[in-house]
Amino acid sequence: MEQLLFEDYIGSNLGHQKDASIIRTWVLKQVSRGRFEIDNNLCKVKILLNGEKRTVIISNSIKTNEFRDLVYITSPTEPSLDFLYKKIGWSEEPLLICLKDYQDQFYKLGTEFENEYWYKFYSKTEIKDKLRELYQASWIDYGKQLEEESIIYDELGLCGLFAMPYNMLFECFNEQCKERYGDKLFILKTIPECRYLKDGKEIIGDRFEVIEDYDLNCIEDVGKLCKHLVDLEENKSNTKISELNAKIRDLESENTKALDNQIYLSNEINRYHIRRWLFFLIGIICGIIICKNRLMN
Repeated sequence: MEQLLFEDYIGSNLGHQKDASIIRTWVLKQVSRGRFEIDNNLCKVKILLNGEKRTVIISNSIKTNEFRDLVYITSPTEPSLDFLYKKIGWSEEPLLICLKDYQDQFYKLGTEFENEYWYKFYSKTEIKDKLRELYQASWIDYGKQLEEESIIYDELGLCGLFAMPYNMLFECFNEQCKERYGDKLFILKTIPECRYLKDGKEIIGDRFEVIEDYDLNCIEDVGKLCKHLVDLEENKSNTKISELNAKIRDLESENTKALDNQIYLSNEINRYHIRRWLFFLIGIICGIIICKNRLMN
């Protein structure tokens, strides 16, 4: 696989201007998704260029803040790039240290998301759309993949598959998303041994397990989807209620302890007053006895 140096495509070297913008964009997108390998003090990023796989090498010759500026210029609104830009932050650390920290912190095993469901629109027929081309979201025959097992995957092993959390799902029930992504919907789970990056608006990974497959043109499937979402919300509410009840019990326990402490302190104060009066009375008695002895003498 041919290797390219990233630094050759970010300067003013006229000999490397061909495809420079494409290379910069796809390298930065891949890095933002955690899809790179650091080996022998070099960061290796795989991209698809003109239909062929290429490996692009990033080194510490590029300053971290210069790299961060490139991320922002490339796309300040794309979720994963915006996520990378914010998480790297302004730093004087060598670039590869920052990238390794980013990958270690956010490119996580599927076990980190084992209690979450993810959603993906798809089509059984190929869709041509400029935005899909921009994201290199090529059409995949998921039906064929599912003939073997209930797993869908990125056939090229480059960009990964994108899925959304359920709170983003409702924003996508419109004709525009239907035309761009399709009228079918997967409910997905992450796979424990695979890695994923969650950028706040979507999750990106190579492979997902298919839990349910719905046709949004079928009223029965829409009903099943609605029930699934209602059940999720109910479980979420029950979990929240349980957490609140636990906090109430803790507060009650703390209040009980506070009340016990208050009673203890009150008793101590009373005992102090009693002791003070006893000492006062003892003092008076002692004074009387002393005076009486003096008079007798």
